[in-house]
Amino acid sequence: MVKDLNGVFEYTTNKNYKSILELDKRLTKAGIPHELAKLYDGWIIGYPNVNKGYKVFDVIEHEGSYGHEEDLMEAYGFGVEDVEVVDIDKAFTLFANVHFSTEVKKHDAIN
Repeated sequence: MVKDLNGVFEYTTNKNYKSILELDKRLTKAGIPHELAKLYDGWIIGYPNVNKGYKVFDVIEHEGSYGHEEDLMEAYGFGVEDVEVVDIDKAFTLFANVHFSTEVKKHDAIN
C-alpha cells in the first residue's frame, strides 16, 4: 500500500513505471527505510531524514522525469551535484549506501 495526501491506495499509475515500483519492493525486502508516494503520473521514493523531518535523498519516475522513456529514474541528493539518471541497481545501491552510512554514524555516536 502507498500513502498520498488523501489517504491510502494500491499501486496504480497511468504508465508502466516498473523500475521504481520494483525498487520499492527491493528496499522493503532489504529493510532499508524509505517512503513511496505518488508524484504527478508516477512515483517518488525518498529516504527519511529523521533529524530534519524531510527527505534529502530521493528518486522519481514520472512523465516529466529524465529517463522515464527507458524506465529509468532521476536521483537527487546522493552526493551528486545535479540530477543523475539511474537504473534500478544503481538506485538500490544509492539508498543502501546512505542507509548503511547513517547506521554507522548512529553506532559511532552511541559508542
